[in-house]
Amino acid sequence: VLRGKQDLDYLAEVPLLATMFVIMAWHSRRRLAAMEEMERVSEHNLRLLDHQRQFLQDVSHELGTPITIALGHAELITKAATDQAIAKDARVAIDELLRMRRLASRMLLLAATDSPDFLHLKPVDAAEFLVETLYRWSQTPRRWSLGTVPEASVQADEDRLTLALDALIENAVNHTDPDGRIELSARHEGEKVIFAVTDAGSGIPAAEVGRIFGRFTRVDTGRSRQTGGFGLGLAVVKAIAEAHRGSVQVQSTVGKGSVFELILPASTARSGLAPARPTALSPARADDDP
Repeated sequence: VLRGKQDLDYLAEVPLLATMFVIMAWHSRRRLAAMEEMERVSEHNLRLLDHQRQFLQDVSHELGTPITIALGHAELITKAATDQAIAKDARVAIDELLRMRRLASRMLLLAATDSPDFLHLKPVDAAEFLVETLYRWSQTPRRWSLGTVPEASVQADEDRLTLALDALIENAVNHTDPDGRIELSARHEGEKVIFAVTDAGSGIPAAEVGRIFGRFTRVDTGRSRQTGGFGLGLAVVKAIAEAHRGSVQVQSTVGKGSVFELILPASTARSGLAPARPTALSPARADDDP
């Protein structure tokens, strides 16, 4: 520049490049600090979730023993009481203790959904499973029917699957009259088997359909304690379905009823046998834990 071989403007590029480099370095440091903060917050949230899950498991587990002891004493009082008023009060206590036991059981199940041993998968024949389920519930006063059933099986944990389907049936029972219709069915579509529980009950308002699978969600808050439930049954269904890499969905019309569908991966193994009626199953009762 001094010798006149370059314009003076050439010198402006040197501080400009330096300034750009400083800005880029500062921006990179800010991004790095932000990422480190996000990682710290994420780890903190994960620890909180683990602590909450462990707390839920501990509480649910610790509730089991005192509830069982109290339930046993209440049942003894019911059998030994000669005063009908005392016996009636004891039965109320039994009903509430049974509700608490179901609540603790469902809370424990929801807390355990992320554990690696939550599921023990094996092929479950869809037709036999539906027939056994219908037989267990057939003693409950409703107009029961069995719809279409496929010659297919699902890759599932049978105990968890029973809990999920029983929760759907319990929901249908709670929202239908004693002479209401409830149908169990299944169909095979591609790589999935879809179990359906269809009822002719009160139905679900369209505005509530999107939130009914949330925990402690109750659509009809005016229902009685005996039929209102805790708002955990459908949350249990969703958790079990997602643990199986499946899903649950509902179609409902107010005043006409609902169709709940539990969608699970099909198993490659097929029985090809006609479903046989089970011979040694006890009927479902109001105090069972679906």
